[in-house]
Amino acid sequence: MDEYAKDYAVRYKARQEEKNSQIRLEIKRKQTLDTAIPGLWEQLRTWLIEMCARINAQFSEPILSVNKSHPSQLAIEQKNPSSKLIIEIVPQEHRFHLAYGRGCSGTLNVDTDEAGVVCVLDETGRRMYQIEEIGTKLMEMLEQSCA
Repeated sequence: MDEYAKDYAVRYKARQEEKNSQIRLEIKRKQTLDTAIPGLWEQLRTWLIEMCARINAQFSEPILSVNKSHPSQLAIEQKNPSSKLIIEIVPQEHRFHLAYGRGCSGTLNVDTDEAGVVCVLDETGRRMYQIEEIGTKLMEMLEQSCA
């Protein structure tokens, strides 16, 4: 009888420790994201603005306009055929909200992988680590919404 009680207590303590460990990992993950997201957003905004300028340089007059008046939002508009992509960072939700084309919307989630490295998950769950990869994905969404 005492043996069962001791085993029970050991199993209970192990479950509690596992639960506490998971809570600590989740807190660390959220802290990592809270710290990383502002820099990620700034790098992505800069990359998109620069890419729009490079695309516009290929034409005699600009085909893309960028509205960066809101610090948490970036809007890219294309002329003829007309299309718009609005990207809004929602840091407390660890995600980007997207609006594009004719009434389309989506979300890109910011998360960490198994090693604790910050990444962005596309709509299929594929992890994107590089700003260029994330920015290219967003520019493709703008381009495809025109087709």
